[in-house]
Parts: sequence; structure tokens; C-alpha cells
Amino acid sequence: MATRKQMKHIEQLTGIELTDQELQFVIEYSKDFNFRRAAIVAGYSADYGHKVRDKPNVQAAVTRILANRLKASDISAEWLLMELVDNHMLARQADNLTASNTALGHIAKHKFVDANAADKVQLVDGKEILAKLARGRDRVRKAKGNENEVSFH
Repeated sequence: MATRKQMKHIEQLTGIELTDQELQFVIEYSKDFNFRRAAIVAGYSADYGHKVRDKPNVQAAVTRILANRLKASDISAEWLLMELVDNHMLARQADNLTASNTALGHIAKHKFVDANAADKVQLVDGKEILAKLARGRDRVRKAKGNENEVSFH
């Protein structure tokens, strides 16, 4: 359990008004993101932990603490991406496909990669689709060195 002095420091760090019990919850929750454990340590029932976690002032405090942690540790989006790539490569070398695929899944969701961007594209009309298909055919022709004939097999 955190001392009141530690809690005051956290309170100053967050600048957000919290009860002592909420502050204790924020401190514990920030350790491992287990809302049930944090609720019990803070004196709430385990079943009430998700309700405490979802309070706007508690969410704001956790967000501020995490942002300060990231700033202090000099973690950036680019750093995270490079770590994920390294983890993927190490997992592949160790023949650990589960870990490799997990890293790839996180990479695909990363804001710099956004592998799902194609799913978000909304085509307005058929003319746009036809134009895209024509550009694709042209690329295939040029790649094959045959300007007149295209085979998709």
C-alpha cells in the first residue's frame, strides 16, 4: 500500500482531484492494469474495480501517469515499432511462430503501418473502381514487359 506522502506526490503529478481510495486504486492499477487487484488493495470489492476504472477522473489520472512514464522513459511510437520488428525477427529465428505472429499483429495495428488502411477506403462510384483497375492492369503490363496482353494466371 502506498503511503500518503507517495499518494500526495502522485496527486501532484496528475493534478486531478481524487479521493484517497481512488488515488490508491490509480496507483495500484498503474502497476499491472489489473482492476480487480487494484480495487481490493484500495478497499473496494473486486467486482467494483471496473466501475472505479471507468470513472472519468480515474481514467484521466491513469492516462496522465502513463503519459509521464512514456515521456520519462523516452518511448516513442517509432521506438515501439522498432522493438516490435526486433521481437518478430527474434521469434522467427527461434522458430516461435506464435510470438512472431503476435508481434506482426501489433505491427499491423501500429499507427505508422496501419495495415488495415485498405479496409477503411470507401469508394464513391464505379468510375473510381474502373480507374483503379485500369491503373492496376497498366502496372501488370509494364512489370511483365508486355504492353498489349495481360494474364492474371
